[in-house]
Amino acid sequence: MKNNLLAVLLGLAFFVPVAVQAEGSYLKLGVGQSKYDGGAAEKNELATSLAYGFSFDKDVGIELGYVNFGTLKEIGNSSSSSIEREAFYLAGVRSLPVTNSLSVFGKLGMAVNRSETNLSVFFLQTAESTTKTKPMVSVGATYSLTKEITGVAEYQYFGKFEDIKASALTFGLRYGFK
Repeated sequence: MKNNLLAVLLGLAFFVPVAVQAEGSYLKLGVGQSKYDGGAAEKNELATSLAYGFSFDKDVGIELGYVNFGTLKEIGNSSSSSIEREAFYLAGVRSLPVTNSLSVFGKLGMAVNRSETNLSVFFLQTAESTTKTKPMVSVGATYSLTKEITGVAEYQYFGKFEDIKASALTFGLRYGFK
């Protein structure tokens, strides 16, 4: 999964110079807490997100992003397991201004969810990777700190995948290209 993040970052390195010329575009980076919820397993991990968006006007836009939900690990006496999950998404964004600096937003889109499960029992090890496309939904708020920099708080829900629900609450910064 680290290779996927590296591929995304390299892709952005080539894409950002073109995006800078597009008025209304932005780059967003977030860090927070993910929640894995599946039956008896309910754990929180570090979540990271990276997104590029384009606003058609001040209220409507589109966003392409990546979220890494972290690794859920369980270690027993003779066994261990880990689940690592990530999602790439494309979503429509609708913003509603509350004040000149504060706005709330909602996103609705589709996500390509990828899960990698590793199981180790004694000396036997298995690994399985699964990919599924599912709807995603998000709500959040933005606060303008400067003309280009905006603070973002966001809750993203990616649904149930392999019997585990995944969501992330992230806080971050968005840089708007003017």
